[in-house]
Amino acid sequence: KNPVVEVRAKSFRQVKDRFDLERVELRLHHTDARKFDLVKSAKCEFDVGQGTLYSEGEVEITMGLPAEGAPPGRLVLIRSSGVSFQSKSGRASTQRAASFTFDLGEGKAVGAAYDPSTRELHMNSQIELLWRGRGPKSKPMKLEAGELIYKEREALVLLFPWSRLRRENTLLEAGDAMVALQEGSIQRVEAKQARGSDRYPGRQLEYAAEQLTMNVAPEGEIEKMVAERNARLVS
Repeated sequence: KNPVVEVRAKSFRQVKDRFDLERVELRLHHTDARKFDLVKSAKCEFDVGQGTLYSEGEVEITMGLPAEGAPPGRLVLIRSSGVSFQSKSGRASTQRAASFTFDLGEGKAVGAAYDPSTRELHMNSQIELLWRGRGPKSKPMKLEAGELIYKEREALVLLFPWSRLRRENTLLEAGDAMVALQEGSIQRVEAKQARGSDRYPGRQLEYAAEQLTMNVAPEGEIEKMVAERNARLVS
């Protein structure tokens, strides 16, 4: 049976039921054993009775490292502090500010939790994501939300209970939204209770619908929008 969590430390010191670890690495193995998530911290406290590790200082989590060979492209990297880990499950959580970078962008949030068994990253509040398209001429898309769940296995990002997307002169505001990814790029956005606007010199559009689907090209260009149920368009 493959291990779920491996803990490595350069040195440790025992204080009653607690171990103080320095230069710590945690390997959170995926169920297929082909990949693991790597956690690095300068110092951790391990509570034997509770089975928890805690790092007051900065923690760096790199998601999806291959067990063999070089990683394909740029991986998701999370940085935060005040992080707790469950030693049996590898679940990590913090209530503090967290920043993260990925293949085509970066973002930040306040409060986060990551479960390696489900490979889901939950951002608790004040979500801001900047997503760049592929190619030098692509314009970035900014995503904001109250909460966010990133489902790594399904390549989905869920935004709720409200969401906001901005790209150049396009603004879309909605309730819940789902962002589907393909090779790190935004492929499709599905939004509920959506209202948006495109404002260019000589052309102004306003639209709304209970359900709106937006198809996005790899370069970040919006290819098509489909509005359903109580759809409205003002030009």
